[in-house]
Amino acid sequence: MALAPGPTKTEFFDVIGENAAVIGSLQTADQVARTALSALDRRRPPLYVISGRRNTLAAAGARLAPKRLLLPILARSMRL
Repeated sequence: MALAPGPTKTEFFDVIGENAAVIGSLQTADQVARTALSALDRRRPPLYVISGRRNTLAAAGARLAPKRLLLPILARSMRL
């Protein structure tokens, strides 16, 4: 199973010194782990799990959005 946690509260952002790179709210590592373990407890675990409602909505929006719209947004989010 693949896990897509999204922004997670760890020391990563402290080390790189960039909190501006975070979009939305941070999840705790416990929240992400609970999501993964809950998915694994299912009778038929999914191939992938996206942790957090905002991350799930963002992933769905990215699949539905036209590439003309999506690429400039992604490019802007990658600039530091």
